[in-house]
Amino acid sequence: MSPSPAWYRQHADTLYGRADECLRLADELDGSPLVSLLGYAGDDTWQCPAAEEYRADILRAQGKILDAIEALRSNAIGLGNDADQMSRTAADVAAQERAAAQEAERQRELELEAS
Repeated sequence: MSPSPAWYRQHADTLYGRADECLRLADELDGSPLVSLLGYAGDDTWQCPAAEEYRADILRAQGKILDAIEALRSNAIGLGNDADQMSRTAADVAAQERAAAQEAERQRELELEAS
C-alpha cells in the first residue's frame, strides 16, 4: 500500500523548505562582499612580492563561491521539482482513495439491494 496523501504533502513541504533555504543562502552569498573582493585587490592595495599570488588566491576563492551559488540555485530548482512531484502524487493518492471508498460504498449498496 502506498503512503497516505498527508505523508506526501509533509515531504513536499520539507522539500519546499529546503529549496527556499538553498535560495536564501545563494542570495546571501551573492550579496556578500566576498563576490566582489577582487575589485578591492588592485595595485594600489597590495604592492608586495606576493601581491599577484594574493590576487590569484582571491580569484580562486571567488570562483568557488560563484560555483557554490550556482549549485545552490540548481539544487533549489531540483528540490522544488521534487516537491511539486510529491504534491501531485499526494493529489493522485487522495483521488485514488476517494475512488476506492466510493467503489466500496457502491458495492455495499449493491449487496444490500441484492439481499
